[in-house]
Amino acid sequence: MSREKEDIPPIKVEAETEDDEDVVKLDCVKENGGDVELDNGGNVALDCVTVNGGDVKLENDVLLLMAHSETKELTKEEVWFIDSGCSNHMTGNKKWFVTLDESFSHSVKLGNNARMQVMGQGNVKLKVQGRTQIVSNVYYVPDLTNNLLSVGQLQERGLAVLMKKGVCKIFHPKKGLIVHTKMTTNRMFVMLAELHNDAYLQVIQEDITGLWHKRFGHLHLRGLQGLHHKKMVHGLPEIQAVYKVCEVCNKGKQHREGIPKKANWRASEKLQLIHSDLYGPITPQTVSNKRYILTFTDDFNQKTWIYLLTEKSETFEKFKFFKTSVEMETGLKIRCLRSDRGGEYNSQIFSDFCNTQGIKRQLTTSYTPQQNGVAERKNQTLMNMVRWLLVERKIPRSFWAEAAKWSVHIINRSPTAALQDATPEECWTGQKPSVAHFRIFGCIAYVHVPNQRRVKLEEKTKKCVFLGVSEESKAYRLFDPESKQIITSRDVIFAEEEIWNWGRIDGHTEELKWEDAEPFADEEGNAGNDHAGNAQMENEQIQAQAEEASREASRADATWRANATSSSQTIRREQPKRISRAPAHLQDYVTGENLTEEEEGDDQFLVLYTTADDPVSYNEAVKDIK
Repeated sequence: MSREKEDIPPIKVEAETEDDEDVVKLDCVKENGGDVELDNGGNVALDCVTVNGGDVKLENDVLLLMAHSETKELTKEEVWFIDSGCSNHMTGNKKWFVTLDESFSHSVKLGNNARMQVMGQGNVKLKVQGRTQIVSNVYYVPDLTNNLLSVGQLQERGLAVLMKKGVCKIFHPKKGLIVHTKMTTNRMFVMLAELHNDAYLQVIQEDITGLWHKRFGHLHLRGLQGLHHKKMVHGLPEIQAVYKVCEVCNKGKQHREGIPKKANWRASEKLQLIHSDLYGPITPQTVSNKRYILTFTDDFNQKTWIYLLTEKSETFEKFKFFKTSVEMETGLKIRCLRSDRGGEYNSQIFSDFCNTQGIKRQLTTSYTPQQNGVAERKNQTLMNMVRWLLVERKIPRSFWAEAAKWSVHIINRSPTAALQDATPEECWTGQKPSVAHFRIFGCIAYVHVPNQRRVKLEEKTKKCVFLGVSEESKAYRLFDPESKQIITSRDVIFAEEEIWNWGRIDGHTEELKWEDAEPFADEEGNAGNDHAGNAQMENEQIQAQAEEASREASRADATWRANATSSSQTIRREQPKRISRAPAHLQDYVTGENLTEEEEGDDQFLVLYTTADDPVSYNEAVKDIK
């Protein structure tokens, strides 16, 4: 059966409002369908809907179900179909868009299960009988031949859509009736719109901006806009800040993202988060061949523990020892461990142990030590203090381990920005720590010699060097330079202004080197050394003084080692020689050592007195036995 097509009635626009913007009635009739939506600003916001022949299926895919209809006098760009079968606003004409994000990618499903690719999402600006309408979140589907508005998307914006007796009405919750259109002969609701002039500017502006961006050697947009607004040059058109990724700029000047200077989260109790780092190797190594320092820092109270290692492979055993120690002391469990991606932390046995114990792992991104900033900053603070302690009293570099232990003891009893009016030691133990036992590292200490270790006329004191406090006893830890031994004693008298004379001979030894020690750089990798003039001269003087003190300490270290070597050689030379004595069974044997040359010559004639009757073999000798 066929019927004659009716002519499309003209569009009627009526404005009935106090401001002539409250109510807009649009009677749009055409042989193609579409959907309409308004925004909260009084403009009509259009959303896309699709209809294609077939049954509607409730799926998660975006559906496009729309029947084809012909247009007579109006072009396809002027027709927008209002359709309840379309799940999103869509258009196939790029000129409609005022803003378009082409990085957005999606797909829409047709009624015949075919798919169309969505190449972008943006906002569309329309002009209906002189009134500007804005449509947001519109899909750009290049293969789509019609413009569609989604009834469902209109309702999500709070609009009410009423289709009854061949009329479609759209109501705004505050503005009232905003759209009124009649059904066409092929049972579709349409709205006619003109392409807004600003819609062409999007593509044109992108071309102009990109052109001048390339002409200026990929200068950033702020620079181009500044040249135009401040009239610094002639002939440059107005540049709009149109967002578009420039691949060439990324290849030439992409930089790393900034690292937040302040953490967004802090632990709320002990052992909730532990920061750890291993740095080294340190040169020179200690007398016990230690080369690495392993640190653990509690995020809640910033208390720090250190362990000296010979090899990196010892990290796992030291972590188990640390875990047992702190958990027994507090009665709590370690919940999370944050570290870098070093092999000492990423071993299979380490990961299996943490999984078994229920310890969550937080590993930094590759080449991003800033994510483990607490441990890295603690390393820098510790390294600086060790260097100060050794340089101040010109102590040999081989004592860096003792300086590190004493530095941690001081840091745990010093204020920190992470805590308010408290020290890490107080937050850990709940008691204010005492610092009455503090002495200058490397100062002279006179140690009392017990009666059991001296005779009556020997001196009662021994001159030593202060190295810290004992971890096992309530006593000081001291070094005897003469005997090269560590002494633990509580009977000590300090002379903090005196310095031990480590020796003054020409020599050289390796300086203290920390391979993991690097200055914190800014986002572009600069170390921040932009000072000049007097500040630069002052820094050079300070550096020269530090180098001179370092050389003196190096000579002292060489002298101490040379004295230790020479003293051991002297002891070996003073040992008496061993006296060789003949065995007892050879006491009656005459060697002829005391004979003169004449007597030795006479011995040669004794051979003439031998007889041939002497037995030669064993059998002959047995026969002679009588």
